[in-house]
Amino acid sequence: MELPSWDTSQGDLLRFCMGATSRGLPVVLLIVVSFYGSWLWSLLTSTLAQAQKIKSAKKDHRLELDDAIMRRSVRDEFFRNNKNFDYNCNSSKGDKEKGLNVTESFVKNSKGMEIFVKSWEPADFGQLHGLIFLCLGYGDSVTFYAEGLARALAVAGYGVYGMDYPGFGMSEGLHGYIPNMGNLVDDIIEQYQTIKGFSSAHPTCFPYFFVSWANSRC
Repeated sequence: MELPSWDTSQGDLLRFCMGATSRGLPVVLLIVVSFYGSWLWSLLTSTLAQAQKIKSAKKDHRLELDDAIMRRSVRDEFFRNNKNFDYNCNSSKGDKEKGLNVTESFVKNSKGMEIFVKSWEPADFGQLHGLIFLCLGYGDSVTFYAEGLARALAVAGYGVYGMDYPGFGMSEGLHGYIPNMGNLVDDIIEQYQTIKGFSSAHPTCFPYFFVSWANSRC
């Protein structure tokens, strides 16, 4: 049997393939591979490469931020790799040298969720001018975005307090998820009422300020 040349008409090629099927499938496969082998190989390698990227991404714990434990782990890793990070304060002095007491802690709110709170206070509490409560925008965390402002205000004589909302930053909850805005406001009020309670034992009557900002990230 004479094989058709590459310029054979489509009809002749079809008749040849149909006849070849009865004589042996390998002949048909050979023709298909001859025409489409390069394209099939390119498609296969591209698909395998994409699958490998997805597999690698799933193994990268830095991308799994829905859980607070992972967000805290990423933050710890950042500080391990950036031991001299100064929050863009452009100062060679540490917090103690500036006369600041900076503290971090986790507290349970009335809903049983673990909330990350941070404070920046002058070491000389007797010279305190007032208390400032930070209210962050969507996606923010006091552990990074508020640090420079908080330290500047604390050096000026104010006690500054911040919290990560549930689901944000270091606080417990699904990352970025706000099931009810009213409940979020209640969480903020609850935390800052607690801070006001701490300061009420001081003989000085402090003025209270709220500082808030938002950003365009979503």
